[in-house]
Amino acid sequence: MEEAKSRFLDRVAYKVTYDITCFVEQSMEDCLRTLVEAFALVVTVIFLFSGNLHATRISLIAVPVLLIGVFWIMLALGFSLDMVATMATVLAIAIVVDDAIVVVEAELQKPPTRARPRRASSRWARPRH
Repeated sequence: MEEAKSRFLDRVAYKVTYDITCFVEQSMEDCLRTLVEAFALVVTVIFLFSGNLHATRISLIAVPVLLIGVFWIMLALGFSLDMVATMATVLAIAIVVDDAIVVVEAELQKPPTRARPRRASSRWARPRH
């Protein structure tokens, strides 16, 4: 506002009645903290329950890839980083991690094959009828 004030007429004054920047900054800090805590919990829970470093590594890769993709798409489409979009990102992390866990569990239950990893993963991820 101080910068804009230099362009006002002399007889024009302004008064800030409500400053929302503090709320927005605090909200963004809370969302970032939630993302970090969710990431740490995902890695910890997956390792503790599966006892498998491979499953943990898949989640370690899936979550950052998801975040990069979401923020890139939001930037490309012109979305702002508001609370709804940020909380939707947290929810999307949960969904992606859940899907990764299902694929890893399916992989661990199948007997080992000599198929290439990409082909084997796509075969294990297909629904069975």
